[in-house]
Amino acid sequence: MIESNKDIGQIIRKLRKEKSLSMKQLGSMVGVSEQAISQYELGKRKLTAEQAKQIAAALGVPKGLLLADLNDVVEIENKLPSQRTEEEQAIYNYFVKSIPAEQINNNREVLLQKLTAEHALDDFSAEFMRVYMSLEDSDRKSILDHAKFLLHQHEQEEGGEDK
Repeated sequence: MIESNKDIGQIIRKLRKEKSLSMKQLGSMVGVSEQAISQYELGKRKLTAEQAKQIAAALGVPKGLLLADLNDVVEIENKLPSQRTEEEQAIYNYFVKSIPAEQINNNREVLLQKLTAEHALDDFSAEFMRVYMSLEDSDRKSILDHAKFLLHQHEQEEGGEDK
């Protein structure tokens, strides 16, 4: 999980290297010194939102990528791809490639515990959510489509009984 300036710095360093940029080149692109980029990458200097925006633009990634944490990724993951913004999808794609599955699963469990507490989920519902959250997007969409179909069918049956 991104918890510190150092974590953000590691992302900046990785993205900078992927773009084959030196610290000096990136610094000149965003109007700061090579030393400032070094301090960002080492976590010795905190990024402001404006600096994150400038660095993200120079690296060709959404600003949110430098400011997101794993809880954001889990929330994005729980949206269907069609419901994600371009920025959310870019953040999701980056983190899925770079974060170990075990760490994502641990944060998924924390989110599930939070949902269970906030919405007073019973054991069955919590287990359903646990399984649902671990499925691929296409499988989750299939389940959602089927649930909507069943709900519609149920509503029609209830409507027919009233007449």
